Amino acid sequence: MKKKMMLILAGIFLVLLVATAGKWMNCSYRERQELDTYTLEFLDQTVTAQETVQKTILGNREILRRCYTMENGDQVIQGRVQMNRWQSQWRIIEQWHLACDTGVIWYYDEQTKNWENTPLKPMELNTLCVYIETELQDYFIYMPLGYTKLKNQSMQLNGSRGYLSVVPAKQGYQVRLFGSCMEENQLCDYTVVRSTEKGALLSMEQGFPNLWKNYAQDGEGKWCYDGYYRVAPITYDPAGANVYFRCVTSYVAKSMAFISGSSRCAKNLTIAMLDTISKFQEETGCFLTESESAWLKEDYNIEAGFYDTRWNSDLMLIYLKYSEQYGGFDAVYTAYFDYYLKFAEKNHYTTTRGGWLVYDYSGNQKTVHCSLNHQLAEMEVLYRFSDYLGRQDLAQLADRMLLGIEDIGTQWICPDGNLQYAYLDGGFIGQDYPYLTYNDLFQMQNTLTERYGSRNAVLDELMASKLAWMQQRGITGYMQ
Repeated sequence: MKKKMMLILAGIFLVLLVATAGKWMNCSYRERQELDTYTLEFLDQTVTAQETVQKTILGNREILRRCYTMENGDQVIQGRVQMNRWQSQWRIIEQWHLACDTGVIWYYDEQTKNWENTPLKPMELNTLCVYIETELQDYFIYMPLGYTKLKNQSMQLNGSRGYLSVVPAKQGYQVRLFGSCMEENQLCDYTVVRSTEKGALLSMEQGFPNLWKNYAQDGEGKWCYDGYYRVAPITYDPAGANVYFRCVTSYVAKSMAFISGSSRCAKNLTIAMLDTISKFQEETGCFLTESESAWLKEDYNIEAGFYDTRWNSDLMLIYLKYSEQYGGFDAVYTAYFDYYLKFAEKNHYTTTRGGWLVYDYSGNQKTVHCSLNHQLAEMEVLYRFSDYLGRQDLAQLADRMLLGIEDIGTQWICPDGNLQYAYLDGGFIGQDYPYLTYNDLFQMQNTLTERYGSRNAVLDELMASKLAWMQQRGITGYMQ
């Protein structure tokens, strides 16, 4: 009996020893397992994408990687390290050999809000963004940031970060990227762009330090493994300190698309970002906001997972910006317009001459308001894609929506000269944005002039009233 008890205790001790060792010490990974491989076709190249997962022996930690390989050999690696149980200290998640002795390390300084640089040398960096420039190979790195997952496709920054280590090697240096220290069910995301041919990913002559400090992840937006996250409004659920929701419109991808013609790094990132976003397109063709908006819930009983016409329209314009230059992503916007045409037909107010005012949101069976800024944004994307795709049905719908605005006419103007925010069931609701709607009107007039050779008289009246209202109050930021 005594011997049997000792064996049982010894067995329990062995199990605890193995568990403890796995908890604190084990970082041995299994071979990478391929999840998916596919290609993206563009006018100038074919890009290969591969998704893999790599788990530790005990399965308590895994690294998801999505690697895009350009035809010139450049790569974009998007990674996510996840803890399934227990706890993890800092571990190496990526490492590279720099076979050169000289170079420059640029890093974003969060105190000065500027890029600083230092010669390539042994060092450790704990910052948001790093660019390593050498004669043979360049690296642009969004450093690992730690998050705690929340409901409704939201995350909270938990203060944990990874870091970069540069150590001497037999020839040149070894660069090691460490993931953040994580608790159970936490994760950290990172992105690496690396060149495999000579020529800088970023050009110092084109004002890299001043321009790219806007893309250093030091603002309200974060690029993550599964898309673009933005600080959650207080009306969203969840919300709170350092809480981010996945936003349909990726403003960092928009910026990258606009400078993709002058930067290999931006072009590579744009491809990776737009492909990543496309993975969350619904089968119906639209993109949903997974958070719950308190006022949409209260006013219209719209729950988490709603369709927002403005954010979807703005997103389509990002795809258009890149596709006009390089092609690609046609399946994304084809599916979207198949959805939108049906949505507009079923969800609109009909005005006196047959114009349409399309609802801003979907998510229930109640009538929903049509805001002027949403309507204009939808018309813009319809006109632009009509020209790009040669689809008259898109322009015809935009014309019908313009007629809806014209039929309301000067009723859009408030007694104080401001514009009404939105039309709802024969009346108006809400407070208009300070200058956003004016900018939408400004852009629409440019589009109409290019398309039809003249401005719209009703829109001019609305613009004149809104401009006077803004100038009386010292509001800036509007287009001129």
